[in-house]
Amino acid sequence: MNDDRVVAFRANCYQLPRELWWPYEPPRRKLPMDEVSLVTFEVETSSGITGMGYTQNRGGGIPVQAALDSIVGPQLIGRSTTHPNVVWDQLQPGLARLGPGGVAALALSAADIAMWDASAIGAGLPLHEHLGSRRQSVPAYGSSFDRLYSDEDFLETAAEYVGAGMTAVKMRVGLSSERDRHRLQILRDASGRDLRIMVDANSNWNLPEALRRLPMLEEFEVDLLEEPITPSDADGFAEIQSHTTIPIAGGENLYTTAEFVRFLHRGSLRLVQPDIGRIGGVTGWMRVAQLAEAYNLPISAHLMQEVSVHVMCAVKNAWMLEYAPILDPIFETPLAIAPDGSVAPPTVPGTGVRFRKELIEPYRI
Repeated sequence: MNDDRVVAFRANCYQLPRELWWPYEPPRRKLPMDEVSLVTFEVETSSGITGMGYTQNRGGGIPVQAALDSIVGPQLIGRSTTHPNVVWDQLQPGLARLGPGGVAALALSAADIAMWDASAIGAGLPLHEHLGSRRQSVPAYGSSFDRLYSDEDFLETAAEYVGAGMTAVKMRVGLSSERDRHRLQILRDASGRDLRIMVDANSNWNLPEALRRLPMLEEFEVDLLEEPITPSDADGFAEIQSHTTIPIAGGENLYTTAEFVRFLHRGSLRLVQPDIGRIGGVTGWMRVAQLAEAYNLPISAHLMQEVSVHVMCAVKNAWMLEYAPILDPIFETPLAIAPDGSVAPPTVPGTGVRFRKELIEPYRI
């Protein structure tokens, strides 16, 4: 096996306006965020391979780039890309001294994705096959139904997902009880009982309010309730789960495996949803998947679908992939939805993720 090693790295930060990465013209399908911070990280190897990783958030890109430039990148020089998980173990303790989660976790995530991309390219395999593929595609559900959508945009979004073959969608709740009921009602009326409806409260409720909303959600046969309260409140999640048969989901705002251990030990989740750009990249996500499997729980992923589809195809307990067209316009090859509503990873070696540099370069900071 060729022992390819990192010889150089590059970290860049881009502050991208919504009109660049959101495929809908305003005022249609209005979102609450005007910009996205995209941090990309590339490693170059001794054989000439370039591995690409990235992470994204709503405005904290510069500190992540600084951590990559000053801490993570220099430590990768000379490291082998053969086993990125070993490199992860070597980097993580030092980064943890910056504090659990936050900037350190995002920087580690971008670097780990880049290392796995380079490793898979070196092996001549798509990432999911390099990890040990269990399936060639994964069912997807339609996401990104924001609370700010008009009713027309809301129903149009659902119809587009259903028309693309999807059998499940996720809408946001967290407005008044009356408004949430109205949205659920018009979606049920338009789509019937065959459509699986999931809801995401985005931590907008406190514990008493979440408990008060459960009967309404059960009335509409909601399939899943995501992040009803503060995302770090394992005891509160467990209390909510004990009062309903609706599976409670969460994990996109957990940054360490230890946090997931606490949630799963308490019985706080029925669906585990780590974000590959926050949990430590491919290595961190796969370890949470193994933890979830030990608790006999399914796993999904929070956004970053272009990389997440690979890991979802490589684990036993994969559920459904969250699909939303966020960032689609800036990818060279966005993911495509198959007629049956599934999504397959790219067949090229590595992750297949590359950005349209001519679009994003003017926004580099």
